Amino acid sequence: MPSSLLCVPAVQAVGRYDAGSMMASGGSVLGCANGWLDSAFIPETAEGSVFPIRAGAAGAGRSFTDLDITVAASAEVSEDIDGVARRHARGSAFTFGRHGSRTMNFKADASARRGYGEDVTAVQRLWLQREREAAAARAQLEIGRKTNLLGPGPTSSSGSTPSACSSTSSPG
Repeated sequence: MPSSLLCVPAVQAVGRYDAGSMMASGGSVLGCANGWLDSAFIPETAEGSVFPIRAGAAGAGRSFTDLDITVAASAEVSEDIDGVARRHARGSAFTFGRHGSRTMNFKADASARRGYGEDVTAVQRLWLQREREAAAARAQLEIGRKTNLLGPGPTSSSGSTPSACSSTSSPG
């Protein structure tokens, strides 16, 4: 393995990393990483995620615009937007409770920078107390809604779903 890849965890070795890893490393991962993959991006709070990357890029002598920026999100079509958002929010309890330790959790820290600090702390506390169902119920619906692409299915002017969007149509 080239020595330039040894400075980052395995997932980062392919040129991807999380804003939390960036914060913990003081931006040093930008010396050898090619970009950033955010798994819980919220456009309205983007600067809280992007700021450490901009600062780390500058500290590594690189331009932010030279990095590959990728946002991962689920896209789901449903008439029950709140139900789908709730399912995603409940999943965030695992992320806030299990990714990291009681004192250092990159995902929880990133969500706190996005304005959800009190909620994330409460969810993490419940999770660590092994109150997993309470933690999942406490997770903010807004997090599930804003970090995913959710919406009702497309309809034609007659109100029916176009055949290209039906579950029985073939991709070809």
